[in-house]
Amino acid sequence: MAELAVVSSRRSKLRQKAEAGDAGAKAAYDLASSPSEFLSTVSVVITMIAILSGAMGGAVLAKPVATLLHSWMIPVGIAEPLALGLVVLIITVASIIFGELLPKRLALAHSEAIAARLARPIQAVAIGLGPIVKLLSGATNTLAALFGVKESNETIPVSDEELRYLLEQGKRAGVFSSAEQGMVERVLRLDELRVEELMTPSVKIVWINADEESDVTWRALVASGRSHFPVYRGSRENVVGVVSVKALWANTAAGLPAKPADLATPALIIPETIPALRALEQLQKAKQRVALVSDEFGSITGILSLLDLLEAIVGDLPSHEDRQRARVVKREDGSWLVDATLPVEDFAKEIGKGADHYQLDGDYQTLG
Repeated sequence: MAELAVVSSRRSKLRQKAEAGDAGAKAAYDLASSPSEFLSTVSVVITMIAILSGAMGGAVLAKPVATLLHSWMIPVGIAEPLALGLVVLIITVASIIFGELLPKRLALAHSEAIAARLARPIQAVAIGLGPIVKLLSGATNTLAALFGVKESNETIPVSDEELRYLLEQGKRAGVFSSAEQGMVERVLRLDELRVEELMTPSVKIVWINADEESDVTWRALVASGRSHFPVYRGSRENVVGVVSVKALWANTAAGLPAKPADLATPALIIPETIPALRALEQLQKAKQRVALVSDEFGSITGILSLLDLLEAIVGDLPSHEDRQRARVVKREDGSWLVDATLPVEDFAKEIGKGADHYQLDGDYQTLG
Protein backbone atom coordinates (compact mmCIF):
# COMPACT_ATOMS: atom_id res chain seq x y z
CA MET A 1 0.00 0.00 0.00
CA ALA A 2 2.70 2.45 1.01
CA GLU A 3 4.82 2.17 -2.11
CA LEU A 4 1.86 2.45 -4.49
CA ALA A 5 0.40 5.38 -2.54
CA VAL A 6 3.68 7.30 -2.71
CA VAL A 7 4.40 6.42 -6.34
CA SER A 8 0.87 7.28 -7.54
CA SER A 9 0.69 10.52 -5.53
CA ARG A 10 1.05 13.78 -7.40
CA ARG A 11 4.28 15.34 -6.21
CA SER A 12 2.92 18.82 -6.85
CA LYS A 13 0.04 18.16 -4.45
CA LEU A 14 2.36 16.66 -1.81
CA ARG A 15 4.65 19.66 -2.13
CA GLN A 16 1.72 22.04 -1.78
CA LYS A 17 0.59 20.30 1.42
CA ALA A 18 4.15 20.20 2.72
CA GLU A 19 4.53 23.95 2.20
CA ALA A 20 1.26 24.40 4.11
CA GLY A 21 2.85 22.67 7.14
CA ASP A 22 1.76 19.03 6.70
CA ALA A 23 4.67 17.00 8.11
CA GLY A 24 3.33 13.73 6.70
CA ALA A 25 3.08 15.19 3.21
CA LYS A 26 6.64 16.51 3.52
CA ALA A 27 7.86 13.03 4.50
CA ALA A 28 5.95 11.51 1.56
CA TYR A 29 7.43 14.12 -0.81
CA ASP A 30 10.93 13.29 0.45
CA LEU A 31 10.29 9.58 -0.15
CA ALA A 32 9.01 10.24 -3.65
CA SER A 33 12.13 12.31 -4.34
CA SER A 34 14.43 9.40 -3.34
CA PRO A 35 12.60 6.37 -4.77
CA SER A 36 15.56 3.96 -4.75
CA GLU A 37 16.06 3.77 -0.98
CA PHE A 38 12.32 4.02 -0.34
CA LEU A 39 11.46 1.10 -2.63
CA SER A 40 14.32 -0.96 -1.19
CA THR A 41 12.95 -0.41 2.32
CA VAL A 42 9.44 -1.45 1.31
CA SER A 43 10.77 -4.49 -0.58
CA VAL A 44 12.79 -5.65 2.43
CA VAL A 45 9.79 -5.28 4.75
CA ILE A 46 7.41 -7.08 2.36
CA THR A 47 9.87 -9.90 1.78
CA MET A 48 10.46 -10.37 5.51
CA ILE A 49 6.73 -10.44 6.21
CA ALA A 50 6.14 -12.95 3.41
CA ILE A 51 8.91 -15.25 4.66
CA LEU A 52 7.79 -15.04 8.28
CA SER A 53 4.12 -15.57 7.45
CA GLY A 54 4.96 -18.60 5.32
CA ALA A 55 7.33 -20.15 7.81
CA MET A 56 5.32 -19.38 10.96
CA GLY A 57 2.05 -20.24 9.29
CA GLY A 58 3.27 -23.62 8.17
CA ALA A 59 4.85 -24.41 11.51
CA VAL A 60 2.16 -23.05 13.82
CA LEU A 61 -1.10 -23.71 11.97
CA ALA A 62 -0.38 -26.89 10.04
CA LYS A 63 -0.18 -29.11 13.13
CA PRO A 64 -3.54 -28.08 14.69
CA VAL A 65 -5.26 -28.38 11.32
CA ALA A 66 -3.74 -31.85 10.84
CA THR A 67 -5.02 -32.89 14.29
CA LEU A 68 -8.49 -31.59 13.38
CA LEU A 69 -8.47 -33.53 10.11
CA HIS A 70 -7.26 -36.65 11.88
CA SER A 71 -10.22 -36.36 14.29
CA TRP A 72 -12.46 -36.57 11.22
CA MET A 73 -11.12 -40.09 10.57
CA ILE A 74 -8.55 -38.93 7.99
CA PRO A 75 -5.36 -40.98 8.22
CA VAL A 76 -2.29 -39.22 9.64
CA GLY A 77 -0.30 -39.77 6.40
CA ILE A 78 -2.95 -37.82 4.49
CA ALA A 79 -4.00 -35.34 7.17
CA GLU A 80 -0.57 -33.74 7.63
CA PRO A 81 0.21 -32.89 3.97
CA LEU A 82 -3.43 -31.92 3.42
CA ALA A 83 -3.29 -29.59 6.44
CA LEU A 84 -0.10 -27.98 5.15
CA GLY A 85 -1.70 -27.44 1.74
CA LEU A 86 -4.82 -25.90 3.26
CA VAL A 87 -2.76 -23.58 5.46
CA VAL A 88 -0.65 -22.47 2.50
CA LEU A 89 -3.79 -21.88 0.41
CA ILE A 90 -5.48 -19.85 3.15
CA ILE A 91 -2.35 -17.76 3.79
CA THR A 92 -1.91 -17.18 0.05
CA VAL A 93 -5.51 -16.06 -0.48
CA ALA A 94 -5.40 -13.84 2.60
CA SER A 95 -2.07 -12.33 1.48
CA ILE A 96 -3.40 -11.56 -2.00
CA ILE A 97 -6.61 -9.97 -0.75
CA PHE A 98 -5.43 -8.18 2.39
CA GLY A 99 -1.79 -7.72 1.42
CA GLU A 100 -2.09 -6.75 -2.26
CA LEU A 101 -5.51 -6.12 -3.83
CA LEU A 102 -7.33 -4.27 -1.04
CA PRO A 103 -4.37 -2.09 0.06
CA LYS A 104 -3.56 -1.14 -3.54
CA ARG A 105 -7.19 -0.29 -4.25
CA LEU A 106 -7.23 1.99 -1.21
CA ALA A 107 -3.84 3.46 -2.16
CA LEU A 108 -5.06 4.40 -5.63
CA ALA A 109 -8.29 5.90 -4.28
CA HIS A 110 -6.61 8.01 -1.58
CA SER A 111 -2.97 8.14 -2.65
CA GLU A 112 -1.91 11.49 -1.14
CA ALA A 113 -3.70 10.94 2.18
CA ILE A 114 -2.34 7.40 2.66
CA ALA A 115 1.15 8.41 1.55
CA ALA A 116 1.19 11.25 4.08
CA ARG A 117 -0.05 8.93 6.84
CA LEU A 118 2.43 6.11 6.21
CA ALA A 119 5.49 8.09 5.16
CA ARG A 120 6.88 8.80 8.61
CA PRO A 121 6.54 5.18 9.87
CA ILE A 122 8.35 4.05 6.73
CA GLN A 123 11.11 6.57 7.39
CA ALA A 124 11.47 5.16 10.92
CA VAL A 125 11.70 1.61 9.55
CA ALA A 126 14.21 2.79 6.94
CA ILE A 127 16.48 4.08 9.71
CA GLY A 128 16.46 0.66 11.40
CA LEU A 129 17.05 -1.18 8.13
CA GLY A 130 19.51 1.43 6.89
CA PRO A 131 22.54 -0.85 6.35
CA ILE A 132 20.52 -3.49 4.52
CA VAL A 133 18.71 -0.89 2.43
CA LYS A 134 21.95 0.85 1.44
CA LEU A 135 23.47 -2.47 0.43
CA LEU A 136 20.45 -3.39 -1.68
CA SER A 137 20.20 0.12 -3.19
CA GLY A 138 23.85 0.04 -4.17
CA ALA A 139 23.47 -3.38 -5.77
CA THR A 140 20.32 -2.24 -7.59
CA ASN A 141 21.97 0.94 -8.92
CA THR A 142 24.99 -1.05 -10.08
CA LEU A 143 22.85 -3.57 -11.97
CA ALA A 144 20.60 -0.80 -13.37
CA ALA A 145 23.68 1.03 -14.68
CA LEU A 146 24.51 -2.06 -16.75
CA PHE A 147 21.23 -1.47 -18.60
CA GLY A 148 21.95 2.25 -19.06
CA VAL A 149 19.59 3.40 -16.30
CA LYS A 150 21.02 6.03 -13.94
CA GLU A 151 19.43 7.29 -10.76
CA SER A 152 18.38 10.92 -10.87
CA ASN A 153 16.41 12.95 -8.38
CA GLU A 154 15.75 15.72 -10.91
CA THR A 155 12.65 14.27 -12.49
CA ILE A 156 10.11 16.23 -14.51
CA PRO A 157 6.88 16.37 -12.44
CA VAL A 158 4.60 16.51 -15.49
CA SER A 159 5.56 16.15 -19.15
CA ASP A 160 3.72 17.65 -22.11
CA GLU A 161 2.34 14.21 -22.99
CA GLU A 162 1.03 13.66 -19.46
CA LEU A 163 -0.58 17.10 -19.44
CA ARG A 164 -2.28 16.38 -22.77
CA TYR A 165 -3.52 13.06 -21.37
CA LEU A 166 -4.90 14.82 -18.27
CA LEU A 167 -6.63 17.37 -20.49
CA GLU A 168 -8.23 14.58 -22.52
CA GLN A 169 -9.40 12.85 -19.34
CA GLY A 170 -10.69 16.17 -18.00
CA LYS A 171 -12.64 16.78 -21.19
CA ARG A 172 -14.23 13.34 -21.00
CA ALA A 173 -15.17 13.98 -17.38
CA GLY A 174 -16.70 17.34 -18.30
CA VAL A 175 -14.11 19.40 -16.41
CA PHE A 176 -12.76 21.02 -19.61
CA SER A 177 -14.56 21.95 -22.79
CA SER A 178 -13.16 21.07 -26.21
CA ALA A 179 -12.28 24.74 -26.75
CA GLU A 180 -10.33 24.90 -23.49
CA GLN A 181 -8.49 21.69 -24.29
CA GLY A 182 -7.61 22.96 -27.76
CA MET A 183 -6.27 26.27 -26.44
CA VAL A 184 -4.05 24.64 -23.83
CA GLU A 185 -2.69 22.17 -26.37
CA ARG A 186 -1.92 25.02 -28.78
CA VAL A 187 -0.11 26.87 -25.98
CA LEU A 188 2.06 23.78 -25.49
CA ARG A 189 2.85 23.85 -29.22
CA LEU A 190 4.13 27.42 -29.16
CA ASP A 191 7.67 26.22 -28.50
CA GLU A 192 7.40 23.91 -31.52
CA LEU A 193 6.12 26.52 -34.00
CA ARG A 194 8.64 28.75 -35.71
CA VAL A 195 8.07 32.44 -36.32
CA GLU A 196 8.05 31.98 -40.10
CA GLU A 197 4.96 29.77 -39.75
CA LEU A 198 2.96 32.54 -38.05
CA MET A 199 4.25 35.78 -39.57
CA THR A 200 2.66 37.81 -42.35
CA PRO A 201 5.04 37.38 -45.33
CA SER A 202 6.80 40.39 -46.82
CA VAL A 203 4.78 40.23 -50.03
CA LYS A 204 1.66 41.07 -47.99
CA ILE A 205 3.25 43.88 -46.01
CA VAL A 206 2.38 47.48 -46.82
CA TRP A 207 5.71 49.31 -46.76
CA ILE A 208 5.81 53.03 -46.03
CA ASN A 209 8.32 55.44 -47.43
CA ALA A 210 9.75 57.48 -44.58
CA ASP A 211 9.53 60.74 -46.55
CA GLU A 212 5.89 60.50 -47.72
CA GLU A 213 3.33 62.87 -46.28
CA SER A 214 1.35 61.26 -43.47
CA ASP A 215 -2.06 62.23 -44.84
CA VAL A 216 -1.31 60.50 -48.12
CA THR A 217 0.03 57.43 -46.32
CA TRP A 218 -3.00 57.34 -44.03
CA ARG A 219 -5.46 56.71 -46.84
CA ALA A 220 -3.39 53.84 -48.20
CA LEU A 221 -3.02 52.21 -44.80
CA VAL A 222 -6.70 52.29 -43.92
CA ALA A 223 -7.41 50.31 -47.08
CA SER A 224 -4.90 47.61 -46.04
CA GLY A 225 -6.83 46.61 -42.91
CA ARG A 226 -3.67 46.28 -40.78
CA SER A 227 -2.45 48.22 -37.75
CA HIS A 228 1.37 48.40 -37.92
CA PHE A 229 3.68 48.95 -40.88
CA PRO A 230 7.44 49.06 -41.46
CA VAL A 231 8.93 52.41 -42.45
CA TYR A 232 11.93 52.47 -44.80
CA ARG A 233 14.14 55.12 -46.36
CA GLY A 234 15.66 54.64 -49.79
CA SER A 235 15.28 50.86 -49.97
CA ARG A 236 13.51 48.25 -47.91
CA GLU A 237 16.84 47.04 -46.59
CA ASN A 238 17.08 50.34 -44.68
CA VAL A 239 14.29 50.05 -42.11
CA VAL A 240 13.73 53.19 -40.04
CA GLY A 241 11.18 51.69 -37.67
CA VAL A 242 7.51 50.77 -37.37
CA VAL A 243 4.53 53.11 -37.42
CA SER A 244 0.98 52.41 -36.26
CA VAL A 245 -2.29 53.47 -37.80
CA LYS A 246 -3.22 54.95 -34.43
CA ALA A 247 -0.23 57.30 -34.46
CA LEU A 248 -0.89 58.37 -38.04
CA TRP A 249 -4.57 58.93 -37.37
CA ALA A 250 -3.89 61.02 -34.25
CA ASN A 251 -1.39 63.14 -36.18
CA THR A 252 -3.72 63.61 -39.13
CA ALA A 253 -6.73 64.38 -36.92
CA ALA A 254 -4.72 67.07 -35.14
CA GLY A 255 -3.82 68.63 -38.48
CA LEU A 256 -0.11 68.29 -37.86
CA PRO A 257 1.88 67.72 -41.04
CA ALA A 258 4.45 65.07 -40.27
CA LYS A 259 6.25 62.38 -42.17
CA PRO A 260 6.07 58.69 -41.16
CA ALA A 261 9.73 58.81 -40.12
CA ASP A 262 8.79 61.35 -37.42
CA LEU A 263 6.15 59.00 -36.00
CA ALA A 264 8.01 55.71 -36.35
CA THR A 265 9.20 53.80 -33.27
CA PRO A 266 12.31 51.56 -33.24
CA ALA A 267 11.58 48.19 -34.75
CA LEU A 268 12.16 44.92 -32.93
CA ILE A 269 13.77 42.49 -35.38
CA ILE A 270 13.73 38.76 -34.67
CA PRO A 271 15.02 35.75 -36.66
CA GLU A 272 12.43 33.75 -38.56
CA THR A 273 13.74 30.47 -37.14
CA ILE A 274 13.15 31.08 -33.42
CA PRO A 275 10.19 29.41 -31.65
CA ALA A 276 6.98 31.38 -31.34
CA LEU A 277 7.17 31.21 -27.54
CA ARG A 278 10.57 32.90 -27.57
CA ALA A 279 9.23 35.57 -29.94
CA LEU A 280 6.40 36.26 -27.48
CA GLU A 281 8.94 36.66 -24.67
CA GLN A 282 10.97 39.11 -26.76
CA LEU A 283 7.87 41.15 -27.61
CA GLN A 284 6.94 41.32 -23.93
CA LYS A 285 10.46 42.29 -22.90
CA ALA A 286 10.67 45.01 -25.56
CA LYS A 287 7.07 46.14 -24.82
CA GLN A 288 6.26 45.96 -28.53
CA ARG A 289 3.10 44.83 -30.29
CA VAL A 290 4.84 43.82 -33.53
CA ALA A 291 8.26 42.62 -34.64
CA LEU A 292 9.89 42.52 -38.03
CA VAL A 293 11.17 39.10 -39.05
CA SER A 294 14.49 38.62 -40.82
CA ASP A 295 16.22 35.71 -42.51
CA GLU A 296 19.82 34.60 -42.03
CA PHE A 297 21.00 37.33 -44.45
CA GLY A 298 19.29 40.13 -42.51
CA SER A 299 16.57 40.75 -45.10
CA ILE A 300 13.07 41.45 -43.79
CA THR A 301 10.86 38.47 -44.68
CA GLY A 302 7.73 39.31 -42.73
CA ILE A 303 6.09 40.89 -39.73
CA LEU A 304 4.80 39.18 -36.58
CA SER A 305 2.19 40.71 -34.30
CA LEU A 306 0.69 39.76 -30.97
CA LEU A 307 -2.49 39.02 -32.90
CA ASP A 308 -0.64 36.34 -34.89
CA LEU A 309 0.46 34.72 -31.63
CA LEU A 310 -3.05 35.00 -30.21
CA GLU A 311 -4.45 33.26 -33.27
CA ALA A 312 -1.92 30.46 -32.76
CA ILE A 313 -3.57 29.88 -29.36
CA VAL A 314 -7.28 30.56 -29.86
CA GLY A 315 -7.48 29.77 -33.56
CA ASP A 316 -8.01 31.97 -36.59
CA LEU A 317 -9.73 35.30 -36.01
CA PRO A 318 -11.23 36.18 -39.40
CA SER A 319 -10.69 39.73 -40.57
CA HIS A 320 -12.88 41.71 -42.93
CA GLU A 321 -10.48 40.91 -45.74
CA ASP A 322 -10.64 37.18 -45.00
CA ARG A 323 -14.43 37.22 -45.10
CA GLN A 324 -14.46 39.04 -48.40
CA ARG A 325 -11.89 36.98 -50.25
CA ALA A 326 -11.20 33.25 -50.27
CA ARG A 327 -7.64 32.08 -50.82
CA VAL A 328 -8.68 29.31 -53.23
CA VAL A 329 -11.48 29.82 -55.77
CA LYS A 330 -12.50 27.39 -58.50
CA ARG A 331 -13.70 29.28 -61.57
CA GLU A 332 -16.38 28.27 -64.02
CA ASP A 333 -13.89 27.18 -66.70
CA GLY A 334 -12.37 24.65 -64.26
CA SER A 335 -9.25 26.68 -63.49
CA TRP A 336 -8.20 27.75 -60.02
CA LEU A 337 -7.64 31.28 -58.72
CA VAL A 338 -5.21 30.88 -55.84
CA ASP A 339 -3.40 33.19 -53.43
CA ALA A 340 0.30 32.91 -54.36
CA THR A 341 1.34 32.90 -50.68
CA LEU A 342 -0.71 29.77 -49.96
CA PRO A 343 1.51 26.82 -48.84
CA VAL A 344 1.56 23.93 -51.31
CA GLU A 345 0.31 21.48 -48.67
CA ASP A 346 -2.68 23.71 -47.85
CA PHE A 347 -3.51 24.02 -51.55
CA ALA A 348 -3.35 20.23 -51.89
CA LYS A 349 -5.86 19.90 -49.05
CA GLU A 350 -8.16 22.51 -50.61
CA ILE A 351 -8.43 20.64 -53.90
CA GLY A 352 -8.57 17.21 -52.27
CA LYS A 353 -5.13 15.86 -53.14
CA GLY A 354 -2.25 14.85 -50.92
CA ALA A 355 0.93 16.88 -50.72
CA ASP A 356 2.86 13.96 -52.23
CA HIS A 357 0.98 14.63 -55.47
CA TYR A 358 3.35 17.56 -56.03
CA GLN A 359 7.10 17.51 -56.36
CA LEU A 360 8.47 19.44 -53.39
CA ASP A 361 12.16 18.95 -54.09
CA GLY A 362 12.78 22.66 -54.74
CA ASP A 363 13.60 25.25 -52.14
CA TYR A 364 10.07 26.61 -51.82
CA GLN A 365 6.99 26.20 -49.64
CA THR A 366 4.30 28.36 -51.25
CA LEU A 367 2.71 28.28 -54.68
CA GLY A 368 4.23 31.64 -55.58
